[in-house]
Amino acid sequence: YRVVQPAGTTRRELIHGTTLQGAQNLVDTKRGRPSAYYHPHSPVGRILSSETAQAPERHFGVIGLGVGSVSWYLGAEQSLRFFEISSLVYDLARNPRYFTFLQEARGAVDVVLGDGRQSLTKEANQSFDLLLADAFSSDAVPVHLITREAIELYMKKLAPGGVIVFTVSNRHLRLPELLVATGRSLGLASRICQADVDPTTAQKGDLHGIWVALAHSEEDLGTWLATDDRWTSTESLEAVKPWTDTHASLVNIIKW
Repeated sequence: YRVVQPAGTTRRELIHGTTLQGAQNLVDTKRGRPSAYYHPHSPVGRILSSETAQAPERHFGVIGLGVGSVSWYLGAEQSLRFFEISSLVYDLARNPRYFTFLQEARGAVDVVLGDGRQSLTKEANQSFDLLLADAFSSDAVPVHLITREAIELYMKKLAPGGVIVFTVSNRHLRLPELLVATGRSLGLASRICQADVDPTTAQKGDLHGIWVALAHSEEDLGTWLATDDRWTSTESLEAVKPWTDTHASLVNIIKW
């Protein structure tokens, strides 16, 4: 892991190998804003800033801490729980010499150390209004986090009307097709968003990304995604075989 500040910028980045784990742009003197994939005009930034997400007493869950960017969007009466497997990532994210999201969060934030899926099994069912899963952008994809059984678990943890959003930008694998196919096999509704960076609102370091949202119904998706017309239908995505805990093959999702 490395924390770097690119020359000539006010941006701090957490990098693991060749993968950017998160970034904070410190140009905002009061509360340095998220950069990279979680900037305010990103799909997740739009969701978390929406009237639906900003309702009091919302409870959010995030698989993958990064630098704690999601904390920036939290309201005073809301709570957020991160699930992070690396204690080193946690140490770096909470060190105010590097990043300040966790210290400056307006709501209640806690971090559960351990494997995200195993940790979620201990959470009460229907306890999260929104789940974010961000553990798939590196070259080593944690297969057990996107199997059919894993997604069944996530859906049990969602409160009625809730949604789960995956960041699926990956250099080598067609993860959107895999997640959508798995959602279909479970009778779930899905949307996809391939969001470019808007030059009129972007700051240096903001990145585009690909996201997939799953929910129990189209109505639930509409409630959370209504303020962002970049979310589109997944009907045209190629059908692939979902992964399970007993069988997962990379062959049909590699970007040849």
